Amino acid sequence: MSFVFLSFPADIANLLIWRIRPVTGKNLLVSVFLSLSCVQTQNPTLLSIVEFGGYPDFSALYRKAGFDVVSADSVRKAVKLIRQHKPEVMVAEFNFQSDFRDRTSSLETLMSSSQGLCNARMIVFYEKEYRLQYEKFLASYTVAESLEFPVDEEKLAQALAQARERTAHG
Repeated sequence: MSFVFLSFPADIANLLIWRIRPVTGKNLLVSVFLSLSCVQTQNPTLLSIVEFGGYPDFSALYRKAGFDVVSADSVRKAVKLIRQHKPEVMVAEFNFQSDFRDRTSSLETLMSSSQGLCNARMIVFYEKEYRLQYEKFLASYTVAESLEFPVDEEKLAQALAQARERTAHG
């Protein structure tokens, strides 16, 4: 007996079981079921970019919300990961940097660099003291959710649930 392991979304796997059942006998159905038990469902990818940190690691919350988590500690690394993983959601910090001549933060670099690579929903953490600069950023870029430090875990969980819902519906 040989086994063939196929990889396809769980909803297609369920469809195959239902379509095969009325047409075939038990042996083939068991073979198909054994193969399908090895199928892994793929969750949407969330890219977490933590440049400065100073707040809790929310990776467990991201996974609990149904995301596969990929992390980066710089925008340069994040752009590489965006190309590799095409995340559906990104979570990043807005860190105002007055020494930049042409932008206010590295978040602008991230947003510009990711255009055309993916259409991720962005969740941004920001400091209250930089609200004015962050609002200038928002005039040029769209984000799904803005959360002020200290980040309220319940609000973050709600934002993740909304992002997850929207990724499920395209």
